[in-house]
Amino acid sequence: MGNWCARGGDVDTRGGLDEIQAGTDPKAQEGKVQKFTVADLESKAPHELVSAKVAEFAGGRKAMIIDCKKGFQWTACLKEKMGTDFCQATHFGYLKQGKMVVSIGDMETGKQTEINEGDTYFIPPNHDARAEEDCIMMEFNAATVEMYKDVK
Repeated sequence: MGNWCARGGDVDTRGGLDEIQAGTDPKAQEGKVQKFTVADLESKAPHELVSAKVAEFAGGRKAMIIDCKKGFQWTACLKEKMGTDFCQATHFGYLKQGKMVVSIGDMETGKQTEINEGDTYFIPPNHDARAEEDCIMMEFNAATVEMYKDVK
């Protein structure tokens, strides 16, 4: 798979605001406004029901847009690839669209929490998650991006 992580790049000041274009080292852009257009980011799909796009900013900051289709469940779709019983990532973000159920530990015996469109969330490691509807999530945790960026 190709690089699915865009990096802040050249500055365009024609609009009066420093706009970062994809392609160069984000460290060189510290102190400047950075933005990405979702359409410009390459998508990575570790499973047919989930894909992600990542923007990398100066200072190691990263943002990820995750698209989960209805029926996605972490334990059914990614457990084998990740080699753990439950997701070990910490998720911090905003559910832009859809509905998801998250459980600490097993979905059948763990405490379930419903996350709905418009909710912000913090999900600690050792969880399972299931998309009850098609979901679009915006996440802001660099460690989570690093954990999933090379999953094939």
